[in-house]
Amino acid sequence: MLSFFFDVIARRGRRQIGLDWFAILLATLLCFAAHGSAHANRILASGTVGIPYSQNAAVYTDTLACNYGLNTFSVPGLTLTNTSSSLTCSFRLDGTPTAAGTFTGTYQFHTSSAQFPSDAVIGGAFFSVGYDITIAKASPGLSVSAPSSGTYTNPLTLTATLSNAFSPTGTVTFYDNGAPIGTGSVSGTTASLTISTLSVGSHAITASYGGDSNHEAATSASAATVTVTKTTPSIALNASASSIGYGSSVALVATMSGSALPSGTVTFYDGATQLGNATISGATAILMVPPLAMGAHTISAVYNGDTNNASVTSSTGTVTVVQVGRSDPTSDTTVRGLVSSQVSSAVRFGQTQIGNIFSRFEALHDEDDGAANGTGGGRQMVQGGTGRGNIASAGGEAAGDTHAANPLDSQASAASALGYASDLPIRTGLATQNDAGRAVSQLSAALPQALDALNKTNVLPFHVWASGTVGFGRLQNDNSFDNRFTTSGLTLGFDRRILDDLKAGMAVGLGFERTDVGADGSRIDASSFDATLYASWRFLPHTYLDVAGGYGTLRFDSKRWSSDGNVMLSGVRSGRDVFGTVGVSHVSKWDGFRLSSYGRLDVVRASLDGYSETGSSAWALSYDRMNATSVASILGGRLAYPMLQNWGVLTPAVRAEWRHAFDGGYVQGLNYVDLAGLTSGYALSGTSTARDTMTGGLSLRADVGNALSLDLEYLLTSSLNGVESQRLRGAVKYGF
Repeated sequence: MLSFFFDVIARRGRRQIGLDWFAILLATLLCFAAHGSAHANRILASGTVGIPYSQNAAVYTDTLACNYGLNTFSVPGLTLTNTSSSLTCSFRLDGTPTAAGTFTGTYQFHTSSAQFPSDAVIGGAFFSVGYDITIAKASPGLSVSAPSSGTYTNPLTLTATLSNAFSPTGTVTFYDNGAPIGTGSVSGTTASLTISTLSVGSHAITASYGGDSNHEAATSASAATVTVTKTTPSIALNASASSIGYGSSVALVATMSGSALPSGTVTFYDGATQLGNATISGATAILMVPPLAMGAHTISAVYNGDTNNASVTSSTGTVTVVQVGRSDPTSDTTVRGLVSSQVSSAVRFGQTQIGNIFSRFEALHDEDDGAANGTGGGRQMVQGGTGRGNIASAGGEAAGDTHAANPLDSQASAASALGYASDLPIRTGLATQNDAGRAVSQLSAALPQALDALNKTNVLPFHVWASGTVGFGRLQNDNSFDNRFTTSGLTLGFDRRILDDLKAGMAVGLGFERTDVGADGSRIDASSFDATLYASWRFLPHTYLDVAGGYGTLRFDSKRWSSDGNVMLSGVRSGRDVFGTVGVSHVSKWDGFRLSSYGRLDVVRASLDGYSETGSSAWALSYDRMNATSVASILGGRLAYPMLQNWGVLTPAVRAEWRHAFDGGYVQGLNYVDLAGLTSGYALSGTSTARDTMTGGLSLRADVGNALSLDLEYLLTSSLNGVESQRLRGAVKYGF
């Protein structure tokens, strides 16, 4: 830098006292001899904004003395300190520059020798020397940081940090793979940018600082990598109807939502089976599905994704296809009659075995009490039991059994009559039996003759007995129509005396039953096989404790006419029954009469397995497992009066019996076969009943010879509500 000064100098020497005139003259001369001169400023070492600075400068050294005057230095951030000594004028600049640029300062001094440096400017009594100092802009470092990953449309914050900077200002520009994506203002030493428009994929983020008056521009040395992943939208699935008729179409609607508007397609599924694709329009995709198969269908929707949206699967929904017109099966009287008949048959099989065993108990009581001869009414009388079964006893009791069977003694009775008496004659009932039933009936007629022959051998150490029963009846349960049934049963037993007053044995039973449910061809062919253990103990004279328990297997072959589908359906059901009885009987005789009084508790529990009908995929039903229990207490008596005739014995008898029955209810779960396990089914409930009944009976038995007897018995059962049943039972019995 060049400075121009025009000076008129008038100086007075230190020892020029009294020579003022000379100084004045000299000044005057110099004034006239004045001329222009150029002076260059001295250059101080340069500095940099933000970097500490310290510099010493020697201005001039005089031979006599150099004295510091005023200075005009003003450099932001630097302070001038006078360091002059007696001969040398000097100064020092210290501090940290805060502003960039070239700054000029003036150092003033005067000397005692009137000497001065050549670059000094004379100004009055002082010499001035100019100084220039250059402060350079700071060169900051720049780094950029960002989250390593993000989700599309979610905001991401990018940050640039300046280092080696002194209160920087200005802006920072951010770049994605070299393309600018936004700017941020510097605050402190950082600048940030929040952005949510980065596309899915990998991004190299860099930044550049534009600089300011005190800072150079800067660029980040390395890039920050950000990976943007697809956003996950939401999908909601709806159907135009949750239940549709067979043959109808249904519309499936998938509704998309999310921060990024999804595009592309949605695939609809029925379970694992693809139903079709639909293109998203707006925010929905709609697929019209052709008619589905019968039953429940688990529907789902899968959004296949696009550039910015990930694939997502909806929650499942259910669309049920039903047969139009399919009714509630529990309101079908045929279904109700079928289920109630299965329960009744299962209980009846157990009660039949209990009845047969009870008949055997009566025969054992008659054997122990013997037959006493006496007269009554001027006639030869033979006292004996009035049994009700087809009982044949084979000899072979251990030696010492002195109770021989009197040919006029009646044998134990057959099983109790089953249900209400049929209005059909016996011959018609036999004709309606199935082949197995007729075979049992024939076997029950032939078996006593075979046992009679075995009895004559007298070689067996136990008694063998058999009882055959044929029953007919009509029942009405659970408000269904009358169900006609025909039952055939056969029981074969073995027993012997264990102690003087204790007899025990085992019996096996086989039973068949056919029940016609209504008049449309619906029916049940049932069968059972049972095994029973029993014992009779005479714990007081003429008084007996009787106990029996058994287990049986059941099978039901059913046919049901579906009026809805006009089709005959069939099914096979298996099951089990457990039964038992305990009772006390007392036998008394007087004046030709025999009175048997008894009390007993019967229990039958039937367990029926689940099964499914066949014959139609639309109308067949599936039945769940079920249980039923019947408990009854019985008090009764039988009074008989045997009368000797020239052809045999004619025995009239009367019976009175009070029964308190509790039939536990049942719940039969069922559903259409194609809907079983897919939708909630139906429940058919059998009502628990507890009631008291009185039964009165009149019977007449004719014993012809030693083997044949004919029974005819009429029973009437009533309750407080009136007459409940009337039964007429006929039986053919063989004794030996």
